[in-house]
Amino acid sequence: MPWIVGGLSITLIVMLTLLIFATKQRILAQDRLTRILDSIKLKEAALSGDLEAINAALNSSLRNNQIVFRVSATPRVDDQGRPIYNRQGKLVYDFELYPDKNSIPGGEETIAYIT
Repeated sequence: MPWIVGGLSITLIVMLTLLIFATKQRILAQDRLTRILDSIKLKEAALSGDLEAINAALNSSLRNNQIVFRVSATPRVDDQGRPIYNRQGKLVYDFELYPDKNSIPGGEETIAYIT
């Protein structure tokens, strides 16, 4: 009879472990579905040009206010390395906007896209 009780407790532990795992997977799947749907809404809003829809999409689960962006400006040069000027005589610059890798929760590999 003790082996039955021991077997039941092992079965119960296995069942609880599977239940916890299944719950975590369901939560993960629901989070991913929400992100996919929010992403579709953002794309639809951007393609439609509807500013209210764009703002609503940007305030969805996709938004991350913790990421810091950096910018750099480099004077544009021609093939001989001479600076290029516009019609007003001002230097033309190339700008780069990029996220600070240290500010991305989970690192770069967690980013699907940046808009």
